[in-house]
Amino acid sequence: IVEAALSKLNRTLLHVAKYPVGIESHLHELASLINAGEKDVRFIGIHGLRGIGKTTIAKAAFNSFADEFEVSSFLADVRETTKQHFGFVQLQEVFLFDMLGDKNLKVGNIQRGINIIKERLCNKRVLLFLDDVDELDQLDTLVGGHEWFGLGSRIIITTRNKHLLATHGVNLKYEVRGMDHERALELLSWNAFKREKPIENYLALSDRVVCYADGLPLALVDNEKSLFLDIACFFVGEDKDYVIKVLGSSNFCPIIGIKVLTDMSLINVESNRLGMHQLIEEVGKEVVCQESPKAGKCSRLWSSDDIFHGTNTLEGIMLKLPQQRTLYLNATSFLKMKRLRLLIFANVVLSGAIEYLPNELRLIDVPGYQFPTLSFNSGPKQLAILNMPYSHIHQLDKGFKVQLLSK
Repeated sequence: IVEAALSKLNRTLLHVAKYPVGIESHLHELASLINAGEKDVRFIGIHGLRGIGKTTIAKAAFNSFADEFEVSSFLADVRETTKQHFGFVQLQEVFLFDMLGDKNLKVGNIQRGINIIKERLCNKRVLLFLDDVDELDQLDTLVGGHEWFGLGSRIIITTRNKHLLATHGVNLKYEVRGMDHERALELLSWNAFKREKPIENYLALSDRVVCYADGLPLALVDNEKSLFLDIACFFVGEDKDYVIKVLGSSNFCPIIGIKVLTDMSLINVESNRLGMHQLIEEVGKEVVCQESPKAGKCSRLWSSDDIFHGTNTLEGIMLKLPQQRTLYLNATSFLKMKRLRLLIFANVVLSGAIEYLPNELRLIDVPGYQFPTLSFNSGPKQLAILNMPYSHIHQLDKGFKVQLLSK
C-alpha cells in the first residue's frame, strides 16, 4: 500500500497541450467508457482523423484516471517506435518498468516479453495507453487479450484505423470529432492572440478561418492541406509559377490547389506572387507545431536546432539566417528524412559535404555549397529545381536530369 501511494505521489503528469480547449468534454465522455469502478477488463479505442486531437485527449485522460488504478503506463509513438530495430522489445521494457518499477528487468526478445507481461500483470489492475497504433501485431505483442491483465484493468488505444480496433475485438470505441465553432474560435484565438477571444479587428477574419476549418485545423483534402502548409511555412511572397514548378507532381496539380485556396480566401495572388494574411500564416505554422510535441517529428521545420532531430515524417526544411552561420551536420544527417521534398538554406555554411539526399527532394535551394560533390540515394529522382549559385560542385550523381532555373 505504501509503495502504491508513493508511486502515485511521484508520478509525473504528461504535458497535454499549450491550450487544452475542449478537453473536459472529451474526458466526460471517456469517463463513462472507462468506468473505473467496474471489475471487468476493458479494451477501449479512441479513433479519428489525423490531427483531430487523439493523442492530446489520451494524455489528458491518463493524467485524470491514472490514480484510480494500481499501476499505469503511457506508451507514446507506438507506430514509429515499432519500426525501429528492437522497437517492440523497447516498448515492452518501458511498459514493464512503468508497471513493476524494476530497472534491471530485460525481456531479451519479443516472445519472452509477452510471457513476462502475462505472468506479472495478470493479477494487477492496470491502466495502459497505447498511442498511435497502426498495425495489428502491435496490439498482439503488447496487450494480447483480456486474460493478460487483472480484473478492473483498462487498455486504451489511439488509432486512425477503426477497422484495426474491430479486428482485435475492441468493442468500446470513442470517435474524436471536430470542435464546434465556438471552441475552434477560442483555440485559434489562444494560439494567434494569446487570449480567449480574438482581437476585435481580427474577429471577422478569425471567424472565416474557423468556418473553413470545420473543427479540424484545416478542412482541406490532404493535397490541398499540404499545399497550404507548404505556402504558409515556406512560400509566402514567392512567384506563383515557381511554386507550381516546385510542388507539382504526377499525383497533384498545384494550379488547382492554389485556385481552391484562393477561393477559400486562405491565400491571394498579386503580381503573380503568393500572399497570405499574417494571422492565417500563423495558423498554418501552428498546425505544423501541433503535429508533435517533438519538433523533429513535425512535417516542416524552420529552426536550426530542430534539423538535428529530423525523422521520416519531415517533408520540408527552410533555414534562412539573418547572418552567416555554420550548421554542424554529419554526412548522413538526412538519412532518416526519406520523405523530404524541400530543402532551403540561406546564409548557412555547412560543416561538411552532404553524402546522402533522399530521392523525394523536389527543391534544393542551397547557395554557396562549398564542397565538390552532392550525392543522392540510388533510384529515380523527383528533383525539379536545383538552385545552388556560388557553389563549388564539380560533379553531380549520375542517373538524374536537372533543369536549372532561376526564380
